Parts: sequence; C-alpha cells; structure tokens
Amino acid sequence: MSSVRQQIRIAVGARKVWWSFTTQEGLASWLAEEARVDSRAGGRIVLTKAGLGGELGDASGVFLTLRPTRKIEMSFDRSENPAFCSSTINIQIANDGGETRVSLVHRGAEGPFEDEEEAALLSKQWKGALKKLRKLLESQ
Repeated sequence: MSSVRQQIRIAVGARKVWWSFTTQEGLASWLAEEARVDSRAGGRIVLTKAGLGGELGDASGVFLTLRPTRKIEMSFDRSENPAFCSSTINIQIANDGGETRVSLVHRGAEGPFEDEEEAALLSKQWKGALKKLRKLLESQ
C-alpha cells in the first residue's frame, strides 16, 4: 500500500483545526464545495468537489477514528476521483509551541498511489489544500 504525506503548521489552536476537518462548515470552507458529515466513529462523510473539468463529483466514506483535537481517520469507499476510492486518510493534530502541526497521510491500495506522476499530483493537491486551510484559519 502506497501513501502520500503532507505536513503543515498553522498559527491557530488545535480546536480550530479540528473543526475544519470534522464539520460540514469547516470542510466546505477549504476542501469541498459541499460536505455532509456525521462526526462520530462510524459516521458517514460525503464531500462534493469540482473535478479537473469543473464537473462536481462526490467522495463518500466513513470516520474510523475521532480523537478530539488529536486524530482523525477516515476511509473512502466511493468516489469519481480514483485517488479517494478505497483509500484511508489519517490526520494527526498536535500543539507545537504557539502553532498547531497537522500531519496527513493518504493511503491507497492502487491507482494514483502506484503511479509516480499521479502520486506527485495528489501530493501537490494536498499541499495546496492544506495551504488554503492555513490561510483561511490564520486570517480569521
């Protein structure tokens, strides 16, 4: 199983970062056009995102682990985007001085994770998304 890893520091508290990953409003503010979230272990998550051609598509899955302000793990079982289908995303959130460190690992069994160019594109997309999250949170 291959993976994409990204890490970023955000100059806000862990609660704000947690909110951004676990609420409809939070996810829709930086990662998706729309989000439907049941923020509990076993709860469903559905993200509606624009594809490369501008068309909207859903990625849906389930929260596996939720440890408030520390850890989020979700598994996606359906998506128009091959990078999300049959993949797991693990997010670690940690206070680090006056900042919050966010470490993300996106694992998949096949598809984009096995192709170097596609894995690099996915890594670049996550890096851009996390930078967007940092800019949003630090400007509030």
